[in-house]
Amino acid sequence: MAPSIRLRIGGSAAIAAVVATLVLVLVAMRSLWEDVDRRAASWTGADLPVAITLTTIAAIVAAFYAVRSVRLAAQSALVPPLGRATLVGDLVVLVFASALLVVLVTSASEPVLVVELGYSWERGPGRLFADRPAPRAPADPGERFDDRILFDGDGDPRYVTFRIPGVVVTPRGVVLAYCEAREGYGDWADIDVVMQRSSDAGESWEARAMLAESDRGTVNNPVMIAENGSEKVHLLYNVDYARAWYRRSSDAGLHWSEPREITAAFEELRPRHAWRVIAFGPGHGLELSNGRLLVPVWISPGGGADGHHPQQVATVFSDDGGDTWHGGELVTAPDGPSHGEPVAVELSDGRVLVNMRNEDFRLGTALRAVSTSPDGVSRWTQPELDRALPDPISFGSLHRIDSRTILFANVHNALPIDWRVRWFGWRGRREPIGVRASYDDGVTWPVARILAPHEGGYVDLFARNGVAYALYEQGWRRKNHYRTRSLRLARFDLAWVEGAGRSGASRDR
Repeated sequence: MAPSIRLRIGGSAAIAAVVATLVLVLVAMRSLWEDVDRRAASWTGADLPVAITLTTIAAIVAAFYAVRSVRLAAQSALVPPLGRATLVGDLVVLVFASALLVVLVTSASEPVLVVELGYSWERGPGRLFADRPAPRAPADPGERFDDRILFDGDGDPRYVTFRIPGVVVTPRGVVLAYCEAREGYGDWADIDVVMQRSSDAGESWEARAMLAESDRGTVNNPVMIAENGSEKVHLLYNVDYARAWYRRSSDAGLHWSEPREITAAFEELRPRHAWRVIAFGPGHGLELSNGRLLVPVWISPGGGADGHHPQQVATVFSDDGGDTWHGGELVTAPDGPSHGEPVAVELSDGRVLVNMRNEDFRLGTALRAVSTSPDGVSRWTQPELDRALPDPISFGSLHRIDSRTILFANVHNALPIDWRVRWFGWRGRREPIGVRASYDDGVTWPVARILAPHEGGYVDLFARNGVAYALYEQGWRRKNHYRTRSLRLARFDLAWVEGAGRSGASRDR
């Protein structure tokens, strides 16, 4: 067989292999096809089944080249010379398929491909080597702890998952738990905002209520503020990561005002950082001791595989009880590392501390970043990495439980920064979820306890009348921490945090 014929056979087989691999990757991503179609529609204005069309075309192309390579091998003596048009066509197919495969692997390797492989491994040979997670230590006498499922995606007739939790408690003990209710798994799926309400501090719960409903769109990042001296509650949320809306309740969430757009507050941030994507929190906001309503936010030019990067942090605030909202100064530098999903707490001296998800990897591991301001709006300190708070680039939350103690909850999992993180956007496993306590305004965190030992995720934390409430993601479908099964609400006191399982570390700057 002539070398040129062997080259044609090998080239056809190679193209078939590349395109077949592309088909397998696309099939592995099938749970995200709806989100891909939505993103494509937002770019092109055409509502087409892009993902399944691309997968079908790729499968046909792979079959064509596979058949051609077999026929070339069987009829090698009759193979005509390779024409220029054929050569150009083969190169175009190879380059396009290879480029698309690289894009998919780099953008979806962590949320889809790796977890699918991990799921298959754990269901098969990995069962022989798997370590069973340690159970949560039971509460001792004198400690308070209980938890329950509030939002359950298993068997829900409309939503496949409930994510992005938030919880607040009014002075009279009315608990409002809220979240994104997603019809698809991705951040750009059809998403509504829903709530459950308890009038007896979490003992019993009313039926699920709709707070903001999408019309084939994304309603995202709900944040509430429960005032400290009344039963007023403020709700802020985004639509399609591009507009901001506000509602208010004067009776602890029983009735709500009509939605009012407040995107103008984010427009005040545009001269400081040109954004295409905006988002509150998530989690909860707070009322400062001077009456200011404050919500941490993040903004982005809309890059990256998820359309959310890089992110920078700021705050929006109201000094007139929610009638008007304004944007504060940037907490982070636009030309610096990406920071996002911030949460805030008022310190004992009146300063405001913002704690952020962070992608500043200088210290070789992923850590939370912190900054302080005298008023929550301006003169932010240079963000610092907190060595006592490792974080696998996820959302965490903090809140004051008494005059001397701040609690912080997140995934207690250190993420070493290696080639997987830098090249493929790898994020660490979101387990276990733990709670830490600080007695010196977040300078050190000497006490910690595991809240959920396995299959966790985002967690929001709020405390009122000596009781902490943590609404957290729990349970993964096919071992994928982006496909959570439910949201659970845990109630506990400081004695539980300080009890069995004590450990911790001080901040070393």
